[in-house]
Amino acid sequence: AALIRIRAAFNDLWLDEIWSIELVRELHSALGVFTQTHHDNNHYLNSLFIYFFGQRGNWPGYRIPAEVFGIGTIVLAWLIGARHGKMTAFFSVLLVGFSYVLILYSSEARGYAPLIFFCFGCFLILHSFLEKPRWQLAALFSFAALLGLISHLTFLVFLAASLPWFCLSLLRLRLPIAKVATWTLACYCVPPSLGCLRYTLSIFVSCRLAGEHRSQFGMDIARCWPGHSADRTRLDCNYSPPFSALRVSLAPFGC
Repeated sequence: AALIRIRAAFNDLWLDEIWSIELVRELHSALGVFTQTHHDNNHYLNSLFIYFFGQRGNWPGYRIPAEVFGIGTIVLAWLIGARHGKMTAFFSVLLVGFSYVLILYSSEARGYAPLIFFCFGCFLILHSFLEKPRWQLAALFSFAALLGLISHLTFLVFLAASLPWFCLSLLRLRLPIAKVATWTLACYCVPPSLGCLRYTLSIFVSCRLAGEHRSQFGMDIARCWPGHSADRTRLDCNYSPPFSALRVSLAPFGC
């Protein structure tokens, strides 16, 4: 399974990989991955790897991180399956190792291979935590979940799905409600909080116009007033879903 992934990586970069490299080319620092490039093709962890690898053209080496994460996912599949016996571990590796989709993800310089890796890793950590709750495992889960988020924002789907399962599993251990709340916050509080902080900071950083800081919120509100004459050609703030939702909600008032 590992050899298939390695062999699959030795071909030309395809459209989205080239697009990612071009987006990174415009950055002046690694921090720009989070504050400058606002695009669904910007998978943060993958973009950081590309930034530090440098501009090398049609270079298969950009896929090395995806290869490592893809092969690591096979190992995690074994460890997860081994909790239920060797046969379960064998079929887990068989399904994961020879899945066409996972082979594809492991052979392209994108954020999907690390996304799957950290989903598997966090699932394994949660299982270990439920056997014996410890602060070390809670910290490890938070760190892995944070890396999952910067791998691809759809990691939020895993967090949203695992949270109720985690809480119910703690309740089945007959832990006090206070203890359940404490452990839940310990595991799940940090990743979303840092994600929200990053998003908030990116709004302020991306709204720098001709050396002048303008609030995206303020500009969106200003556009709603009749007679607003702001020079729209100067606005280079990026698309922001919350403020677009605000514009939609204010539409009945003539916005």
